[in-house]
Amino acid sequence: MSQEVTGTVCECVQVKISDVRSLLLLLASPEPSVCSSVMESLSKFADIGSKNKTILLNLGIIKPLIDGCRSKDKNVKKSAVTCLSSITENVDFHNDMKRKDLLESLILILTTEDNVEILDEAAFSIANLSKDFGNKAEIRKIGGIQALVKLLDIADPDVKKSSAQAITSLIDDFTNRSEVRYVKGLRPILDLLVSEYPEVQEFGLKCLIKCSEDYTNRGELRKLQIVKRLLDLLSIEANEGQFQLALVALTSALDDMDSLAQFTEYNGMPILIKLVSHDDSHIKRQACVAINRAAKSDKNQAIARESGVLQSLCTQLGSLDQSNCVTALIAITSLGKNDLNQAELMKIGVVELLSKHIQSEDKDVRREALGALASFCTNAKVRAKVRLINECLQTIIKQLSTDCTVTTINAVECLIAFSEDLQHRSEAIKAGAISAICQTLDSVDYRVQSVACMALGRLNQEYDGQVAFSKVPKAMNRLVELLGSPDINVCRNATYVISVASQYETNAINACSAGAIDLMVELSKQAAKRSTKFATDALEKLLNTHTSAKYWLVNHLTASNTISDGFYDLGYAGILDRVGALPSLMELKSQLIDKRREIIQVDANLDINLFTIWGVLQDLIVNVSPETQIKMVALAVAKCMGGTGDMSNYKFRMSELKLKVGSNVIPIGQIDQGTFYHRALLFKTLCDRLGLKPCTLVRGEYNRAWNIVTVKQQTVHPKLVVKKERVQSSAGKPKSHPASAAVAVTVNPNPVPNPTELKMMFLGTLDVEAEPFNSEESAIVDLMFEPGRLLKIDSPEALAYQRLQ
Repeated sequence: MSQEVTGTVCECVQVKISDVRSLLLLLASPEPSVCSSVMESLSKFADIGSKNKTILLNLGIIKPLIDGCRSKDKNVKKSAVTCLSSITENVDFHNDMKRKDLLESLILILTTEDNVEILDEAAFSIANLSKDFGNKAEIRKIGGIQALVKLLDIADPDVKKSSAQAITSLIDDFTNRSEVRYVKGLRPILDLLVSEYPEVQEFGLKCLIKCSEDYTNRGELRKLQIVKRLLDLLSIEANEGQFQLALVALTSALDDMDSLAQFTEYNGMPILIKLVSHDDSHIKRQACVAINRAAKSDKNQAIARESGVLQSLCTQLGSLDQSNCVTALIAITSLGKNDLNQAELMKIGVVELLSKHIQSEDKDVRREALGALASFCTNAKVRAKVRLINECLQTIIKQLSTDCTVTTINAVECLIAFSEDLQHRSEAIKAGAISAICQTLDSVDYRVQSVACMALGRLNQEYDGQVAFSKVPKAMNRLVELLGSPDINVCRNATYVISVASQYETNAINACSAGAIDLMVELSKQAAKRSTKFATDALEKLLNTHTSAKYWLVNHLTASNTISDGFYDLGYAGILDRVGALPSLMELKSQLIDKRREIIQVDANLDINLFTIWGVLQDLIVNVSPETQIKMVALAVAKCMGGTGDMSNYKFRMSELKLKVGSNVIPIGQIDQGTFYHRALLFKTLCDRLGLKPCTLVRGEYNRAWNIVTVKQQTVHPKLVVKKERVQSSAGKPKSHPASAAVAVTVNPNPVPNPTELKMMFLGTLDVEAEPFNSEESAIVDLMFEPGRLLKIDSPEALAYQRLQ
């Protein structure tokens, strides 16, 4: 306002003004009565509608109203605050409404004014302005929350209501919820519940609902007896809005286990059970949600059972009113987690009712019915019933394609519980569950991804499940992508699926090709993500199935890692931090010939030389000592790979073979000049096929590799060595099948020379007798200098064999 100038007073003039722009000019008048009257007129103009409010905001009304709020004249201040509350209510946010001096002026009024009408309008203005998230933080910084909390103790109901409304809006901001606790505002808010004015109670309840979303606030509210206060409110006659809000607040409070204990102590379950029969569907529904939380207590479960509510809920399932069905299903889901309640509900026929409701046309009914059925399927008897109910399993699988996230989660959880038993897993696999679950992996919701992986992990425990999973296009690729999820549960469950699915070799190959190794290595290093152990375990299981990947990554194959047809050695992957996707054999064969190290392929069905060596050795190793068996295989390896002479030109020979076969991939049987790593691989391959175990393969540096055997633990027996015949397709080409030294294949092979001719053609005479090896220790087998010599581990000879001299 302008300062009064002496000698400017004249007779009173009445002027008719109809344009708000002229009225705004009058706000600069030094006469308080004029300013007050103009503000009252502008308030009426603003009350007409939001368009008028926007006009005033655009004309710059906020600045003179701020001045009015700071006026020493009570009437001017009251009119200014009233006008502000009108202009800021239900209007699109204007930049002037974010002015810091505006907020400061209003909060100053809250802390210094004693006129309840002015306080009411100021608090209401703060409520309007706090709808902007930037203002929420600014109001807190200026001290607005503390000022509003103090107003809650004022007797005037309008001030209480407006202050509670402002706080309710402000605590949409999580930091402000903590601020309410810091300024000791929880008790005054809780005291609003005993107000005789419903609107004050409702804003108090809304505040409590939001405040209790903060964990620490829940603990403080428990100390202030929030549960008892809410139960008291629910026990008296109140309007439906209050009942519903009180139930929401109670539900939130019951997330705290100590509050749940208080609820049980105060015997709150009968109050909720009574509200389940309320006429209002919203109250009925919220009561069931509260029962859902309260049912974590066995005592509350027992109270529910003894009250007869179970029969009542099942009756509601037959109601034509869909909202009644939904309400009953919510309660049944939680109450059915108790074994005694579950048995009682099963007698009433709840499983059949749930099976019917999962086919309902109402999406809410379907959603809750699936949730209830998932809860009940933890019971083996229920699972057996579900399997027998016509098309129940197919209906569950069908719900996986719904666009409702919760319905999808409930359906997947049904399948997880249903697949607890082997027989039921097989039924789910046959019904196409794996393909349907894989489709849900494309969801962006972490909860869906997590439960979908859990279900796939359970179904992939079966061989048929692993095969079915391998046939779903891009399913493994999607799982590997989920290894990079920021959600730890998704990572963990996806890792588990890969580890169990990869017991089937095709899945292991697909996982490695999709980059699973790289991501699992990364996960195994992330201690902060608590993923080290499960990622390491899963990687080990994957590599034990895909031995090519294991040898590539860790340079070591144990005795239990059998080299079978399809194995290939492409060298060492290098530093783990830079490991990428393992290239497939097909990709490697399609590459142009280059100067890099050759890739060695092991496949007796495609390699006549390997097949022949194997066949000859099967005849020779019968009825001889383990030392002699090892020496025979060692001599055979040395004989095929150039003897014991100088192998320094082997790289030149590898280049020749690459050109000969037209590829970087060379069958191991064609290598006639082999050094340490060629011979060690062939020795391990032959031992695995002949049943000579244990035999390990280790790759060292500078192209060194060696085999470790434990002679005294050799498990081979002549009766176990069965002649393996080469499988032929109708076109005369070899046909792949799993290799096993103990499996006879009864097909007609192509004519091959007899064993004696083969012996002379490929190996010469190997009829030798090895010296006994009397040590219990393991030994390295010499394949280069004295084939068959056993070198004790860590002996000078063994160390010299392992290292470049």
